[in-house]
Amino acid sequence: KGYFRKGRALAGLKMFAEAEKAFMQVLVLDKNSDDSVLELLRVRTHQLMDMGFSPSQSEEAIKKYDSVQAALDSLLAGVGETTFNDMFIADDEDEGFSVYRPVPVANVPLVSHATDTKMDSTNPEGLTALWVGNVLPTVPEKRLTQLFSKFGQVSSVRLLPEKYCAFINFKTKEGAGRAMAQLQGADVDGLKLVIKFPDNPLSSNSGNLTIRKDMANGVTKLGVRNTQKPSGPVNGDECYFWKTTGCTFGSDCKYQHNPKSKGIERKPWHK
Repeated sequence: KGYFRKGRALAGLKMFAEAEKAFMQVLVLDKNSDDSVLELLRVRTHQLMDMGFSPSQSEEAIKKYDSVQAALDSLLAGVGETTFNDMFIADDEDEGFSVYRPVPVANVPLVSHATDTKMDSTNPEGLTALWVGNVLPTVPEKRLTQLFSKFGQVSSVRLLPEKYCAFINFKTKEGAGRAMAQLQGADVDGLKLVIKFPDNPLSSNSGNLTIRKDMANGVTKLGVRNTQKPSGPVNGDECYFWKTTGCTFGSDCKYQHNPKSKGIERKPWHK
């Protein structure tokens, strides 16, 4: 029970990798602990979600593979549904998550699904910014700049160490596409990079002009701003910046501002 409580506590702090180790220790001691299997599924799913994958993509991949790295490799390789619908058997359900135990299946053929537009290196939307996941907090900005500059001129790099990710802005759309094609899955200090185009891209080459692409109708809107507004990951429906450095969008922000959460995740490196 001690390891289980530790795992729940770490998961509550969003330390999902550490929580995974605790729940795995529970299963070493009690392999029939369905609660631990369920929690293990949750924390592994959250690790993939923190890398930029959708909840459905993450949960589906984790159910098929016995580790986060194997699931990540399958997502990067574009592995889709198997032809066997009974590869996993659900024993129980709880709050939208199912307890799945793998059933040994030999020679299961795999088929590829259509490439996600956000991970298409041909850059059909013509974006110049990249979201890069699986970046360890110890990786310096200079190293990322040097790595991505091999494929085009980089205008800025923004690290979010607490989210294990970074935003890389290129001068040209061609540079962004080349970098994605060449660096997708590249090993950096033991972790494989996950690269996507941002869901809500902002581009600013001059520092004064904002270009926001309306994904619903393909229209590009221009607007002048005096100060730079941050962009970054959002955990669920709650605003990430409200919980860290402070949200500059105020009442116009489309995410939730919970008064009790204001600044609770602010770190020493936040400006």
